[in-house]
Amino acid sequence: MNKYERFHLLADENDLKFVETTDGTNGYPQDLQPALIGFNDYEQAEEFAQKNDLDVVCLHKRDGWQLYERGEIAYEPFNIKADDYGDNYNMFKPSDLEDYYENEIKPCLDNFDNLEDLQKFLDDQNEIMDELENCDENEAVITYCGKLYERITAIRAMEFYHDTHYYVIGVMQYF
Repeated sequence: MNKYERFHLLADENDLKFVETTDGTNGYPQDLQPALIGFNDYEQAEEFAQKNDLDVVCLHKRDGWQLYERGEIAYEPFNIKADDYGDNYNMFKPSDLEDYYENEIKPCLDNFDNLEDLQKFLDDQNEIMDELENCDENEAVITYCGKLYERITAIRAMEFYHDTHYYVIGVMQYF
């Protein structure tokens, strides 16, 4: 059985997804290798890798690419931060809700010249606070320029997507 057949079989037997990876940095086919993705958590991926003599790795793919580019060995799930999104993004966790008014709203109240702009700002802040109230411990809210951008359902995650970039933790024969 060749490597590709083995990975297809492992994917079928374990309800995982078979993907191809490249050594190229732009999605271009170069030294193609199979990998598996679709693990529920890091521990599952690590156990599967040990059992099948594979390595846990970070993979990256952009919208429009067919292949995943191979990254480094993964030693833990992704720990998503506002910095992963870029400038002017902030992350708030449920624990930030208690001081949100004091830290994020109150300092900005004098910045408005009219009631309409103030009301729009307050509506945006209420939307953020509502999302924070509904977050559990591993969730967070990402804002962009003071407005709700998205709710992250897992700060420590096996996959992450932003701005045409998709990152996922999978397993493959790395060395």
